[in-house]
Amino acid sequence: MQSALERREEILSIMNIRRHDTVFRLAFEFGVNEKTIRRDIEVLALAHPLYTTCGRHGGGVHMMDGCSAGRKFLSDKASKYNAILTGTPIVNNPLDFFSQFKFLDESIFGGSYYSFRAKYAILGGFQNHQIVGYKNLAELVGKAHSVAYRVKIADAVDLPERIDEVRMVALESKAQSIYKSIERDSYAELMNGEISTKNILTKLLRLSQVTGGLIRSDDGEDVQAVSTAKLAALEDIIDACMSEGNKVVVFVRFLPEIAAIERLLKKKGIDYSLICGEVKDRAEQIRRFQEEASVRVFIGQLATVSMGLTLTAAHVVVFYSLDFNYSNYEQSKARIHRIGQKEKCLYIHLVAKNTVDETIMAALKHKRDVATLIVDDYKKIIGGST
Repeated sequence: MQSALERREEILSIMNIRRHDTVFRLAFEFGVNEKTIRRDIEVLALAHPLYTTCGRHGGGVHMMDGCSAGRKFLSDKASKYNAILTGTPIVNNPLDFFSQFKFLDESIFGGSYYSFRAKYAILGGFQNHQIVGYKNLAELVGKAHSVAYRVKIADAVDLPERIDEVRMVALESKAQSIYKSIERDSYAELMNGEISTKNILTKLLRLSQVTGGLIRSDDGEDVQAVSTAKLAALEDIIDACMSEGNKVVVFVRFLPEIAAIERLLKKKGIDYSLICGEVKDRAEQIRRFQEEASVRVFIGQLATVSMGLTLTAAHVVVFYSLDFNYSNYEQSKARIHRIGQKEKCLYIHLVAKNTVDETIMAALKHKRDVATLIVDDYKKIIGGST
């Protein structure tokens, strides 16, 4: 199980990228309760520029403007030039532009996020606080691209093509029954007016755990095995890669899933590298996979290894489980599709049929489409009337 120190290090890394988040979302992603995250933030705030605000979803967690965790505060003296280099300027929606352009030049979109949101977002839903749509997009992307220079990787580097493949997995009857039971309970709570954002995300977490075959108890201490369908599908892929002499990267969301995959590889006598929150010698794990022929598989936890790693010794990736984070998804795909890669890159997505896995894949596709429209195909918006 991930230690408090390891969890706090990952929170710092996440907040350096996102800049602001909610206590509940962090608790959901790390599989702990909100009280634990609040305690983590209290400890981190003693040495890092983090602070919390009151509000829904357990309140907000924020990185101070102009600062980064784990580094010294930026000087109060204004820099002559500010610049940002990013491959994913849009992660969830068009409003992702705000924090980046506030750093670049406040005169572009102003210094108030709430004014920015009021101008470019349509609010509705619960107490009229939820973003249900967007407006003035032509103005938004026009201003953004007036100071942005976009170079696609395909135009800058000669890389092989990427191929996405979805492999549907059928859960066993027992797992299907457990999955449907959780769905029924959620529906009953909704009809009784008992449902909340916290409950919804907790249920989604449970449903995702079922598709991976392992469910944690409410206290997070015990793990119950409910399915081996995905593990069997992964074994088939690994066997095929081994017979063809190929290495393979496996991206996983939950720690119990990683433990199950480790047991499978040890049983088959396959050497592997692993990076998750508990692993300290990360550089050595990468070196072994990249350089040692005997190390055939790399296992990585999505939240930990989606950025900054080179895994070009493989050209096959298996997404064993995914979350709704588009940045994690796109960045993890780039671990093998980068300079040094000579082979076509194959991305295999294991998706449990008629489950939340399909919902996650659809959400990631939608976010990709939005990002592509805003960042790459923005002239379609400027030329229109959106």
